[in-house]
Amino acid sequence: MADEPTLQERYEAALAELPAKQRKLVIEYLRDLHQRNAAIRAGYSAKTAEVQASQILRKLKVQAAVNLGLQLHAMPADEVLARIAAHARGSMDDFLDEGGDIDLQQARKRGKLHLVKARSVTKEGERIELHDAQAALALLAKHHGLLVERVEHSGEIAGKVYAGFDPDKV
Repeated sequence: MADEPTLQERYEAALAELPAKQRKLVIEYLRDLHQRNAAIRAGYSAKTAEVQASQILRKLKVQAAVNLGLQLHAMPADEVLARIAAHARGSMDDFLDEGGDIDLQQARKRGKLHLVKARSVTKEGERIELHDAQAALALLAKHHGLLVERVEHSGEIAGKVYAGFDPDKV
């Protein structure tokens, strides 16, 4: 029995069925999901890009290629949780050398650069900001049911009651 084609193979096959310009539109559209910009990058006229993209992206074969591309590039739930956990565990220690200076090369070797939210160079030197560990912890706590948001309602509930109304007959 032959192996099922991989998602990558199915995506490439769907792209291969499209004319070159439509194929380019799909690839560009998957970059930022912006129809007009994707159409312009794919070589369509800026004047008609919005209309062209809208029409082309409604074609069934194009939609199939876009959907496969989205599946291919989507982040599975376990990877999302792993990324959030990495942000929660992130530490400045991962970015400092023995002298206490920022060392991005060392952080790269440790595979920690994805923890950086912002980087700047000032008169005082290099500055980095990591993603918020507390926010990541809160997301994980919610996912695991450790934090439950409750909303209390007070006051009267106003409404009309109709005589002879039977909700089972609706």
